[in-house]
Amino acid sequence: MIALGFPPVVAVAIPAIGYDPLTTYALLAIPVVAFTGEMSVLSDLGILQSSAPTLQEVGMTFSLYMPLVSTGIAIAMLYLAGGGKMIKDPNSIILALLTGTTAGVIAVVSNYLGVVTLTGILSGIAVIIVLGLYAKSQGYHIINRTGLSEEERLFEKQMSLRTAFSPWILLIIFACITNLIPFVFHVLFNELTLPIHIGSFTVKTRLFWQAYTWVMVAVCISFLIIPTDKDIIKKTILKIKKRAFCPMIASTAFFAVAWIMNNSSPENPSTNMIAILSEFTSTNMGLIFPLLVPLIGFFGGFVSGSETSSIVMFTRYHVKTSNSLGLDPMTISTANGVGGGLASVITPAKVQNAAATIDQIGIEGQVIRKTLRISLMMIALLSGVTLLWAVTFPTIDLILVSILALMYLIVLTFLFSFGRYYKHKSFQTPIPDMTDL
Repeated sequence: MIALGFPPVVAVAIPAIGYDPLTTYALLAIPVVAFTGEMSVLSDLGILQSSAPTLQEVGMTFSLYMPLVSTGIAIAMLYLAGGGKMIKDPNSIILALLTGTTAGVIAVVSNYLGVVTLTGILSGIAVIIVLGLYAKSQGYHIINRTGLSEEERLFEKQMSLRTAFSPWILLIIFACITNLIPFVFHVLFNELTLPIHIGSFTVKTRLFWQAYTWVMVAVCISFLIIPTDKDIIKKTILKIKKRAFCPMIASTAFFAVAWIMNNSSPENPSTNMIAILSEFTSTNMGLIFPLLVPLIGFFGGFVSGSETSSIVMFTRYHVKTSNSLGLDPMTISTANGVGGGLASVITPAKVQNAAATIDQIGIEGQVIRKTLRISLMMIALLSGVTLLWAVTFPTIDLILVSILALMYLIVLTFLFSFGRYYKHKSFQTPIPDMTDL
């Protein structure tokens, strides 16, 4: 973002908020998997008054929020990048609506097809394809080297684009192997669980399935592909020491808090911390409770820096409260998770890491002030949808509306695109490059 010319605050804010929509389906969909595990435990304990949902059922419920969230965030990114002027630009709005709706609808389709853990990858690829088609229809050059300096041209000769992308290519290949080959997925996810036993509790680590493991493998292999030297490795290790430990300790602490809350008072479940909170909420909040759910998840994501930890901390509470109020536990609990994902843009742990990446430690407060209003607006919108959906809104209608909206935007965009394309041809104007886009 810095290389593209954005100021430091915007260069941190845009990627942070851009991560929000599909953070639920981050590589290998860790938050969704964690949620499924929580619901399985609650079903075994009898707290969830039904059989445990499958990973696909959980992923599908989460995905129904995605068209709304991803489109809203795409528009918010426009505002961060160019303020009100860019929001008023028809071309920019069409791009935001097209990419946001594409990401959201592909999330729904991916979960419907059962490839839950690859949702983020498939949505990203779909957005790139749609943007490429849009750019080609307008006559934009996808690759334009006219602005490169001699030093940059020399560097390009030393490292091809394929080599530069090799860590991501390797990671996508590993993600596909570990999830799309049923035998491999079964062995890594169900057989090699590498459980940790704490008293009567068991935690399945699934070390050889986790995204973090394959990120490390991809990075190590990349050292053999991308030219490097001892100085680069030394700088990398120093950066890891500087950035990694504080967020790791914070996440560990909040996972520990969630574990204590969920498992307090094992001899007398009625005095469990979650049971007390649930009883208070159902007594005093009543049917306005769904309005508060995304905000609770947002709070959990903010203080812990992770949607996953927000899910672990509050899922049991939401299920108990939903049971008391006669609401659907899946609808309520997934709204909590989506709210936790929306906190990514203001959580100090992630903003601090982004600022450290560009050596701008100290701008975190400016970033949070710039993005807090957008986050709260999205939470307010999500709260209204959660209340509507929890009471009356049928799931199938949301799917159909999302797909129809995507079809409409694609037709609208290509009509607009071809109109501009032929206008360029008629007036023989120079074909712009992607920097103009």
